[in-house]
Amino acid sequence: MKKKMKKLLVLLLSIIMLLSMSGCTSDKSQIKDALSEFEYSCQNLDVDAMLACIDPDIADPIRFGVAVYSQVQGDDYEDVMDGILECLITSQAGESVDSEAFFSTISFSDEKIEKKKAYANVACKVNFEMAGEQFTRDANIQMVKRDDKWYVVSFDMFS
Repeated sequence: MKKKMKKLLVLLLSIIMLLSMSGCTSDKSQIKDALSEFEYSCQNLDVDAMLACIDPDIADPIRFGVAVYSQVQGDDYEDVMDGILECLITSQAGESVDSEAFFSTISFSDEKIEKKKAYANVACKVNFEMAGEQFTRDANIQMVKRDDKWYVVSFDMFS
């Protein structure tokens, strides 16, 4: 009877450990998937897809503001979004940066994920091309999990 109890206890502990480890792996793979989606949307210069990868608390007011602005000004929503993207890049990296060239070549590598509950910090390398030259910069990406989906909260590679 004691042997059966020990075997049962070992089996239950093993199952609990496997389940807890698979939860971590699942979150980390979901974080990597979210970063891949963000990378893909950047490479394809798809501003709406980029916003879909960003925390809704940040992205929704941006979408709303752009929609109102484009409606009032009579401008095309996509043109306004493209202009905002251009302004963001030049304000961070300078006037001489070609945002299309930058975004279309961006990729992430060497992701190191630190997760705490619904928050994650991803230290990684950002690879991109400017003026025909390849560059790699260290980056820090903050992420949050909302409704079982991971979103980018902040992206810092220019500091």
